[in-house]
Amino acid sequence: MGRGKVLSAMEIGKIQAYTDVGLSARIIAKKIGRSHNVVNRFLKNPNGYATKKSTGRPKSLNAQQVDTIRKAASNSTQGSRQIQKQLAPTTSRSTVYRAISSAQIWKWTKMAQEPALKPHHIQHRAKFADEHMTWSAEWNDTIWTDEKKFNLDGPDGLARYWRDAQQPPLVHRTRNFGGGRLMIWAGFSSDGPTPLAICSCKMNAADYIDILDRHLLPYVNSNPNKTYILMQDNASIHKAKKTMEWLDQHNIKTLDWPACSPDLNPIENIWGILVRDVYKNGQQYANVADLETAVRRAWSNIPAATFKKLASTLPKRINLLIKSGGEGIDY
Repeated sequence: MGRGKVLSAMEIGKIQAYTDVGLSARIIAKKIGRSHNVVNRFLKNPNGYATKKSTGRPKSLNAQQVDTIRKAASNSTQGSRQIQKQLAPTTSRSTVYRAISSAQIWKWTKMAQEPALKPHHIQHRAKFADEHMTWSAEWNDTIWTDEKKFNLDGPDGLARYWRDAQQPPLVHRTRNFGGGRLMIWAGFSSDGPTPLAICSCKMNAADYIDILDRHLLPYVNSNPNKTYILMQDNASIHKAKKTMEWLDQHNIKTLDWPACSPDLNPIENIWGILVRDVYKNGQQYANVADLETAVRRAWSNIPAATFKKLASTLPKRINLLIKSGGEGIDY
């Protein structure tokens, strides 16, 4: 059998991230759908991988374009997609990524780690997938909710940039506790977003019920022809007796959500959209009021089609979860 095609930049990024969290080459190969040998070959010599002269089609970027792209990336917080849109709109993001990373003096920092799944987590996730494999329209009636913290100085552990080894490193300056923070609660369904609520970083069950009463209940009541299902994770204030009694009194059903499953929750994708907008180009904030304004603006800027599209991804997520046997999925 001939050798498989060369790993793409995206596949290489996934391999590096999975390696950082301690996965073996065999498990990584299964997760990205490539052979164990291909993954091993890359891990043995990451810097020298696929550096032999190609006999394939001509390069889509000439030397001058590559040099311009690399200069733009040097110690920049811009991702390869932003650079591609600005400097090489007729080529692909992956081509720009390769042009930067092939220099071997730049490295895009690690992605955030996934929660570690213990055997009982995997078992519960697999059970959840089996119980919901026939759901279709029900996902359109599900309201996906969660809380999210924003710091004045930027997101926790996600200040990323192209590190140029030939230049002094950029410093992401932070104040104590991120300089201040803002906690929000929000949700969405295929019908669109809920209002965004500002909440305390130390909420108790009574505080949470107040948010549900002022923000979730009007959303549910705005469409009396639907029977919504609430998705909330297993935080103690979500599962408190008072909270469950309130939900029961208002006839709001809840999903029996498996722990450690952010990959199944499409609101995590929404948080990613918000974070990229709020902190684009390394933006930091002087005070909580400015940060709140930015978060509210970013929330209102998300198109209705985005919420609808993300709500429609659940059948695929469940299918991937079934195939993985309850292991983490790439979503």
